[in-house]
Amino acid sequence: METLDDWRNAWERYGSVIMTVVAVVLIVFAVTRYLSTSRSAAHNEAWSSLAASTAPASYVAVAGETANGGVRQNARLAAADLLLDEAIRDPTAAGEAGTALLDRAEKQYQAVLDEARAARAGAAGHPLYELNALEGLAVVAEARRDAELARTRFEAVIAAAEAMPGMGRWSARARGHIEALPLLSEEVVFAPEPEPEPTPEAEPGAGADPAADPAGSPTPDASATPGDASTPGDASTPGDEAAGGSLIDAPADAEPAPAPAP
Repeated sequence: METLDDWRNAWERYGSVIMTVVAVVLIVFAVTRYLSTSRSAAHNEAWSSLAASTAPASYVAVAGETANGGVRQNARLAAADLLLDEAIRDPTAAGEAGTALLDRAEKQYQAVLDEARAARAGAAGHPLYELNALEGLAVVAEARRDAELARTRFEAVIAAAEAMPGMGRWSARARGHIEALPLLSEEVVFAPEPEPEPTPEAEPGAGADPAADPAGSPTPDASATPGDASTPGDASTPGDEAAGGSLIDAPADAEPAPAPAP
């Protein structure tokens, strides 16, 4: 009895506190689970939107809407790569159109580089984002035929790659670009247009018709018609003779002779 009385007294004194603690724990658990589920759903939705994008404009839209740093950086890099590729490979993207494409690509690469250097940790600050952005900026300068700026940017790629383990291919590729930079100052020489082939001259008499009659051959007179043979006149039809004598017409009203009596 004393034990029950002790429990009853303890509950009366601390029951409200215990219920409050239990309620707080349950609320914290529910909120934590809700936030985790929402974060996971937003994460999956962001990567799904990135995977569904196919054009620079859609990639830029994904980068502006998502709060996921990794998705944002990947979307910007994808948009910049497409713009740069179009400016370099599309023969119709020349003059102001090509310059505008390079400007847009440079803007996206610079945004990736700025965020990667500012974050330095987490999804958005991965070193590969910085390397990709530096290389993209260098290729943009190369496409503009700005050899000095391209050299400076490729040297930055080499410095960043050598500071990371296992990134030797990045520095090797950048050195290859630097070695080819003197070619930017050379004028591009296109192959000359092929000369038109001469038209063969027609040989004498080549167009004559071998089946034609030789010149001066007499032409038969089409008006001359051979005489027609005389056509015999209609032969008279001999009169039919009745059997046993001449045929005599009987009067129309003549009665037939009576038959002889037996």
